[in-house]
Amino acid sequence: MFFTPAGPIFFTVSPAAESKENSLSLKALVNRFFGHGPYRVAPLAALATARGHPRFSPIHWPELQSALVASVPTDSFFAPAGHSLLSQQAQPELLGPLPRYRHAGLLTSRPRELWLLDDGAVAGTTGAVWCPRTRILLSETARHWFRSSYAHSLLCAFRFPPPRPLAGLTLHLGTLDAEGFYHFLIEAVPKLALARPFLRRIDHFLVNGRPGGFQEKWLRLASIDPSRIQWLEGLSHFRCEQLLFVCPLAEEQGPTPWFVSQLRSLFPSPSAPTGRLLWLTRAGAACRHLIWEQQLLDRLPGFERVDPAAMDPAAQVALFASAAVVAGPHGAGFANLVFCAPGTRVIEVMPNLRHLPLYARLSAASGLTHCWFAANFTQPTDTAGIASAIIDWLKRPLP
Repeated sequence: MFFTPAGPIFFTVSPAAESKENSLSLKALVNRFFGHGPYRVAPLAALATARGHPRFSPIHWPELQSALVASVPTDSFFAPAGHSLLSQQAQPELLGPLPRYRHAGLLTSRPRELWLLDDGAVAGTTGAVWCPRTRILLSETARHWFRSSYAHSLLCAFRFPPPRPLAGLTLHLGTLDAEGFYHFLIEAVPKLALARPFLRRIDHFLVNGRPGGFQEKWLRLASIDPSRIQWLEGLSHFRCEQLLFVCPLAEEQGPTPWFVSQLRSLFPSPSAPTGRLLWLTRAGAACRHLIWEQQLLDRLPGFERVDPAAMDPAAQVALFASAAVVAGPHGAGFANLVFCAPGTRVIEVMPNLRHLPLYARLSAASGLTHCWFAANFTQPTDTAGIASAIIDWLKRPLP
């Protein structure tokens, strides 16, 4: 019960929710006193103080660093509202009374900093970083889509597997959901740019994914030796002699031109734009496949149906660098827009009117011209009208 100027407010908690909360609290308490993992959360700025030398310490003291190694100034750009090809009105996703995403406006990156932590530990699929000496979990790395870092599962994991020691220098490339292509390419790979002066000296790379997966193929193209990769999984736990890590570089939907320039530098294309019209199919994907895709392509002469997921990374880079137009249903293949030449036109087909600005913003950061329309992927639609609108838009001069 809370007392307010208008009177008391009563609330109840369901027995199931209360039971779950009590269970987590009990596990956290057991972990604090009997476990060996992290039991408290603190920001990176507080770690140096927590690991500091005691007052009046002698000169002779074990060398233990937690220091900023490299930083890059933040950058900003203006993301315009995407053009609606069929004059549809996007509907915002609401979190409480506010829209989750800004329709248009100025976007800026987070601070881009590479940190060094002597005797640092990394655990779990998302690669949460913690200090074994202070048992502090760094809040910046303990990210989750639906709960705060202060409710991280590691804080209750008093039976978590013991860490595997990694000698030498380790670079942490893991990030939230980097098992997916977009998050890996746009949010994880640019960390290599910050650590570029040290790449030849790094003994281990912590990466989301599995051996032989697309992550390994892209890192090979970036000249990373696969034998130095350690894969982050649900029960992964490493204790690193020296750990290099980067806090999240961008908001969920906010890659800036810096990301684009770094990826183009890491994966330069030998080809130039040749005017190709690309249609990114999802026929082989588990979801968001257009049942009317072929009917639409029959009305769009010159478009090539391509599946980036079926290509090796070098071929993907060359393909998108050659494009004049990239179109298709919303999906991770659009992450390759970073390799398109400025001025390339982008047509994104959305499954509904929900405002999701991810690839419109990536297009703006890459210097591309973006438009969208929404249609039902699993029901027949007016392919003649859509094709006519696409052809008309492609004939218009660029703004």
